[in-house]
Amino acid sequence: MKILTDNINLYTTDSVKEIIGGDTVEAIVLKDGKKLNVDGVFIAADTPDSSILARKIGIVEENGYIKVDNKQATNVAGIFACGDITGNIKQIASSVYEGMVAANSIIDIYKEKKKD
Repeated sequence: MKILTDNINLYTTDSVKEIIGGDTVEAIVLKDGKKLNVDGVFIAADTPDSSILARKIGIVEENGYIKVDNKQATNVAGIFACGDITGNIKQIASSVYEGMVAANSIIDIYKEKKKD
């Protein structure tokens, strides 16, 4: 653990086993069983877990990145991806934009299904 500020700790060698909470994150349980009360969880970029999960559910990758269309949709219906894992520019602004595109795509799908 590395202390970044008085109230922010960075855990680089521990893995999260469980996230606890209702509408918001309240705590996490690490793989060693240690429970930490937290207000938020931030996942590191470029972690291999994202691509491992993608492969397990059949998402197509290209050059190590998740392949998406112009709506940030993957080849698996209902699954969208954005940010570093898609291989685009690794900047927060780009990831936020891609997240907005994905969210709007999901809203459009919901609206279409609601019409039926």
